[in-house]
Amino acid sequence: MRNVKTQRVKAIIRERDYIAYIYRPRRRRNGKLIFARLYRARVRFRDEHKAKDIPLHVTEKPSAEQKLQQILNEHSQESVGLIAPKAIREAAETPLADHSAVYTRELVTAGCVKRYVQGVENYVGTLLRECKWEYLKDINAEAFQNWRQRQKKSPKTLNEYLVATRAFLKWAERLGYIAHNPLEKVELLRVQGRQKRARRAYTPEEIQSLLTVAGRRLPIYLMAMLTGIRRGEIKQLRWADVELDAEAPKITVPASISSKGDTQLDTQNSVAAGHNGSSAVTSPSLRQCEESPLFMGSKSRFVTPGREGSKEGKWSERQDLKANF
Repeated sequence: MRNVKTQRVKAIIRERDYIAYIYRPRRRRNGKLIFARLYRARVRFRDEHKAKDIPLHVTEKPSAEQKLQQILNEHSQESVGLIAPKAIREAAETPLADHSAVYTRELVTAGCVKRYVQGVENYVGTLLRECKWEYLKDINAEAFQNWRQRQKKSPKTLNEYLVATRAFLKWAERLGYIAHNPLEKVELLRVQGRQKRARRAYTPEEIQSLLTVAGRRLPIYLMAMLTGIRRGEIKQLRWADVELDAEAPKITVPASISSKGDTQLDTQNSVAAGHNGSSAVTSPSLRQCEESPLFMGSKSRFVTPGREGSKEGKWSERQDLKANF
């Protein structure tokens, strides 16, 4: 009886470090026991709580036993470091372009904003192309540094290339595709004092000049200056995020468009403090937005029109800056 119950076990190898055997799945049809045509293997190594069921894709027992032995040999060689783990070997044969595409989709799934994803895709794609890296094994610090030395880009931009590619390789390392990040120890370039264009705040005279030529976009600039909300965040701000009739009028910048999470900006202070604390949001400036000719009659859900297909009323701050300066 016991032999009948164990017909599916065609070869059993019991060692101290593993349990492995090949078998053909079986089922009953009309009361008759039927075995599958293809062999499979069940393997459980030490410290594994669950056996792995591996399809062998062969119909002959000797071939199945040979493939099982190959699996055991590979695991033995991996355990002593003679060959790389299977995940690394398989990833090494996959083109970097495919890995990059998967990484980009993962960023989208994680909820990263579109602009950030496009930037990462551009930085990583450009670096892979110009360094002629086709597979993970091609990436090395020396090639990156040689590429960086030939560039005329600003140090800040070159650092963006390094940071984006490091993050991509860190993702690959976390998934077991590479043993270590080859760009991990490459240092960022010093940026301080080497900017191509010095950043500074507008002077009161420049702000007044900008507001003079702003025209119907004046309320938007007032909102930016009085709240510290970034340009990209203002463009994605919806009327649902604005509370004008509350006892303390406020704007909530949703986490989906802000890197600092949900941020509430109230009206209690008169000087903008950025995103790190309460910022002044004057109710009159928001009322001006709502009552401005730029917004009146607009059915847009966004505070700044032009986001839903209408070209008329699009916020063109670059033109205003050009006209002013």
